[in-house]
Amino acid sequence: MTQSRPVRRSPRLQSYDYSQEGAYFVTICTHHREPLFGKIQSGELSLSAMGNAAFEDWQKIPSHYPSVELDGFVVMPNHIHGIIFLVGEGFIPPAVATPPKSIYLSQVIAGYKAGVTRQINRINSYTSSIWQRSFHDHIIRSEPELNHIRHYVANNPSLWEQDKFYG
Repeated sequence: MTQSRPVRRSPRLQSYDYSQEGAYFVTICTHHREPLFGKIQSGELSLSAMGNAAFEDWQKIPSHYPSVELDGFVVMPNHIHGIIFLVGEGFIPPAVATPPKSIYLSQVIAGYKAGVTRQINRINSYTSSIWQRSFHDHIIRSEPELNHIRHYVANNPSLWEQDKFYG
């Protein structure tokens, strides 16, 4: 008799196309919510070398994915919050036989996690898992909601002790 693995449900919204243009609020946690990325003292964030890697690689996302634009972003001790816009490919010259393939939000996040992991492994040969499986996302549906999330991201370090990921 074989042991079957539990069937994991996807945290993504069913029947939603995550390659379509739109704004997304993402949260990516460290494995076991370990505070790998730094410390917050008196509302001020001090990044570790791993936290700097997480910050720097986030800034590089548009160079790897031209159809992505970034907005608010913060590195916290054990997670990151970011706003991502999937904006499409823009103008495609007539000489291009086939338009570029759509990029999915999950591909962007997987690429980001892989890049940070590579950079951290170069820094200090960290051997444990860095990331929690998957990520949290929220589809941003209006300008007021976008502004509310921007405010939340910007003020997250000062509210660290009330954060659900604290401790």
